[in-house]
Amino acid sequence: MGPAGPLRAGVRSPTVRRVERDVDVVIIGAGLAGLHAAVLLTQAGVAVRVLEAGGRVGGRVASDVADGATVDHGFQLYNPAYPEGRRALRTERLDLRPLRAGVDVALPQGRVARVEDPRRAPAGLLASLRAAASGSVGRPWELAAFAAYVAGCAAASPQRLAHRPDVALGDALAAAGVRGAVLDRLVQPFLSGVLGETGLATARRVADPLLAAFGRGTPSLPAAGMAALPADLAERLPGGVVSLHTPVHSLAAGSVTTDDGAVRARVVVLATDAPAAAALVPSLDVPAMRSLTTWWFTSRGLEPGRHPRLVVDGGGAPWLANVAVVSDAVPGYAPPGLALVAASAVGHLPDAAAAARARREAAALVGLNASELTEVARHPIRNALPAFVPPTRVPLPVDLGDGLVVIGDHRQGPSIQGALASARRGADAALAQLGLPASA
Repeated sequence: MGPAGPLRAGVRSPTVRRVERDVDVVIIGAGLAGLHAAVLLTQAGVAVRVLEAGGRVGGRVASDVADGATVDHGFQLYNPAYPEGRRALRTERLDLRPLRAGVDVALPQGRVARVEDPRRAPAGLLASLRAAASGSVGRPWELAAFAAYVAGCAAASPQRLAHRPDVALGDALAAAGVRGAVLDRLVQPFLSGVLGETGLATARRVADPLLAAFGRGTPSLPAAGMAALPADLAERLPGGVVSLHTPVHSLAAGSVTTDDGAVRARVVVLATDAPAAAALVPSLDVPAMRSLTTWWFTSRGLEPGRHPRLVVDGGGAPWLANVAVVSDAVPGYAPPGLALVAASAVGHLPDAAAAARARREAAALVGLNASELTEVARHPIRNALPAFVPPTRVPLPVDLGDGLVVIGDHRQGPSIQGALASARRGADAALAQLGLPASA
């Protein structure tokens, strides 16, 4: 076990360079899915090795320090309402800091319409009623239709959500009366950062569980950065289970090949992202991937506590998906005396022109001049999220037979919940192939 206090971003599991042979299960990849599967299997008494090509655990869930600021790899949030997250993570040790429930919709002429869930933010009810009455984010009945849609997702069981008609989210929202300005100014920009797309083409069977989580819990950040999530899992593994800097070049029934030779195992669990999984198993059915880019800025011009909610551009045809003054939720993310702002857009946008545009638009959305924002980090992530569009099979199979199991968010859904839930399914499949009972 690790220390009793909150987890620190960047904590790494005990590692070895020498890869040991003849284990029960070898796991390729030390992201959230691979680590969670490893924890479940070791708890079941299975001998496990985790092989990670990179120099740290966590995969796409990572944190760095840039100019004194904690910057996650892309704007990521953890929702404590995720069912598998509650089972997998020691949430009390993550020291979660929630963003304020709701969204600030930035409108032309510097106006802001605040939309909050009155169940979790009673003080914001008046502002939400004003936004509805003014029609600034849509007609009142359209805003109410979206609230009812989210509440319906939150009230439904996972089984019921999984058996809803297999249509695009945009079509499902339109059928529920969510259209017009509320769609363009609130729903579309908000969900573009969640789903990595701007057309609401994601299958509702994938999107509805995410909306259910928003209806049940408030997205949060660990005080020390998102890297605290994989650190929590890695700390529960015995020393020597994880081997960093150990890429796998090929796999076959019962073995994988690394720079140090073959590793034999009764079951191979493939826990990489979709492109890497398809490279190792060309016949594997994987979804396409979507890209996101996040820019991180510091500023001296923002009054603390001014923007505790996510900010979206309600001016029509927004380019940025969202802006978050992260330091208003977690002051420790920012260097002393500064605010830390994250701005995200759909697409892989590594160039300076995109960064300059992000700086201008982010500044405008939070009421600053562009000169008051200083870029400290940029994360263009080409394979940020798997894309699931109708017709879709969700979840995708994890047990491929012949001693091969594949896990990851590309089997379940584009979220931390999807990665963790696929890991439990994969661990149970591996245990079944070993002739052992499912995980507790």
